[in-house]
Amino acid sequence: MNIKKYNKMNHLISNKMRGILVLVISLNFCYSASSQEIKGEIIGSVSGVFSTLDYSLNGASLRNGKGGQVGVHYGYHLSENYSLQLGLEYQSVSSSSRYEVIRGSYNATDSEGEDFEFRYRGTNFQEQQKAQFVSIPLVVQYETSGVSRFYIAVGGKVALPIDAYYETDIKTLNTSGFYRQYNVELFDPEFAGFGTYRNINVNNQDLELKTAFSATLELGVKQMLSSNNSIYIGSVSYTHLTLPTKRIV
Repeated sequence: MNIKKYNKMNHLISNKMRGILVLVISLNFCYSASSQEIKGEIIGSVSGVFSTLDYSLNGASLRNGKGGQVGVHYGYHLSENYSLQLGLEYQSVSSSSRYEVIRGSYNATDSEGEDFEFRYRGTNFQEQQKAQFVSIPLVVQYETSGVSRFYIAVGGKVALPIDAYYETDIKTLNTSGFYRQYNVELFDPEFAGFGTYRNINVNNQDLELKTAFSATLELGVKQMLSSNNSIYIGSVSYTHLTLPTKRIV
C-alpha cells in the first residue's frame, strides 16, 4: 500500500499507544570490595528486570516485558551504617501490546487534488518495543551491623536512551477513501492505498524516548564474606516519571 498513507495511519495509532514505565523490579546479585583506608567500596551488579507498562489503550491487551541490567557502583561510607553510592548501569527492556481490532480515519488529499477521508480497520495489530539505556543512579544506603546485614537504599537515577525501536505486525488491514462531496466510499484501486492487505510487517522503526528520571527503592541482605568483601542480594524498584513518544520515519 502507499507508504505515506501507512505511516500516517501508524502515527495516529502510535499516539494512542504512549505509555509510562511505572515499575521495574529487579533481582540484584552484587559483589563488593571495600577498603577501610578510603572508606569506600566498589560494587558490581547483575539484575534480572521485570517491567510493567501502564498504557491508556482502549481494547488492547498488554504483556509485561523482560530485560536485564549490569552496572558498577562506588559507595562512600559516611559512617558505619550509612553510605552514599554513585553508579553507571546498562539496562535493556522490552514490552508488547496487541489489539484484536483497531480502526480510525484522517483527512487527506488525492493525486488529483480531491479531499477525502482515509479510513482503516486492522485486525490482530501487534507491536513490540525494545529499548536500551545507560543510567546514572545516586542513592543513600542504610545497613545494619553484623555479618548478615539488612539494607535499604533510596534515591534516584537518570536513564539516557541509547537505542530504541519497535516492530509492528497486522494480520489484515482494510483501507478505503470516503469522498464526502460525492457521498462515495472507494475500496480500490490499490495504487491509491485502498484495498485489503494481509500479513503486514514493519521492522526496526525508530522509537524516540525522552531522558527518564526515576525514584528508586532497594531492599535486601548484605552478607559479609570478610572484612573487605561482601555479597548483596536484593530487589529494587524504579518509578519512572517520563513518557516515551514514538517517531515515524
